[in-house]
Amino acid sequence: KRARAELGKIEVTIDDIYSFYPENDYKGALIKKEIEIEINSIVPNQPLIEVYNRCIQNNKIVFIISDMYWPKEAIKQLLDKCGIKHYRKLYLSSSEQKVKSDGSLFIHFLKKEGIKANQVIHIGDSKEGDYKQPRRLGINAIRIPRYVKNVSNYSYVCNKKIEKNYLENFINNTMLYNSDALYQFGYSQFGKLLYGYSRWIH
Repeated sequence: KRARAELGKIEVTIDDIYSFYPENDYKGALIKKEIEIEINSIVPNQPLIEVYNRCIQNNKIVFIISDMYWPKEAIKQLLDKCGIKHYRKLYLSSSEQKVKSDGSLFIHFLKKEGIKANQVIHIGDSKEGDYKQPRRLGINAIRIPRYVKNVSNYSYVCNKKIEKNYLENFINNTMLYNSDALYQFGYSQFGKLLYGYSRWIH
């Protein structure tokens, strides 16, 4: 918040954010650690990966457009970890200094690529940046849910204990979305038991 307020930039970078961290001597190590943890923890949205792969197989030209403060190289590593390859180009708000939330990143993308708005279909989970703004510009937009509950055996509870949140989200996000109820029960409930037992042994 401070970086955005005090620097007055359209979009801040990860370096901008950490320049406001009080322990500035650790800035480089913290940036490296944030990116490393994120890449190691990422879980692909499997149904969307299938849509993406179908587009690539059908020779559609795909661009990745994102409001993100990370550098391009780090995002490329993240995409690679999720198996997202063969896209034409990556547009990031941090490197382009334009954002989806006001439409400027879409306008920049269309001009740079020489594409008409009605030739594009944009898919994303933000109501404003991924749906309203592209539609305002004449881009076809599809809004997907930000959170998909794949597990029916527990209700998602926001808990202050980070380990519980992490475990429940890991189970939900790695669940085979087309699995039957017995598999879901085993994965979500017996999986937790095995996790706890393994931690106790460790």
